[in-house]
Amino acid sequence: MQEERERESRLYREREDRREEEEEEEAKMGGGMEAKKNKFVEDWGAARENLEHNFRWTRRNFALIGIFGIAVPILVYKGIVRDFHMQDEDAGRPYRKFL
Repeated sequence: MQEERERESRLYREREDRREEEEEEEAKMGGGMEAKKNKFVEDWGAARENLEHNFRWTRRNFALIGIFGIAVPILVYKGIVRDFHMQDEDAGRPYRKFL
């Protein structure tokens, strides 16, 4: 009987020690400082994470990709090449070849 009480007392102390260690660890890591979640921000984040699953090819999307993915980069490239050719012409050098 006495041994059983001592065993229970030892187990209780071990549990208490473990609980105190966990509380100290939680205090170190900023435990209990949870922020209130904003439903709209969470929904927006979820939509961003699943964008590739929800994407649909529409006329509008196709036009936007054509304009900003193909036409604008080509126009920027042409403008840069034209500027280099103008510099070469001013310096009396032959035109440089790009691509």
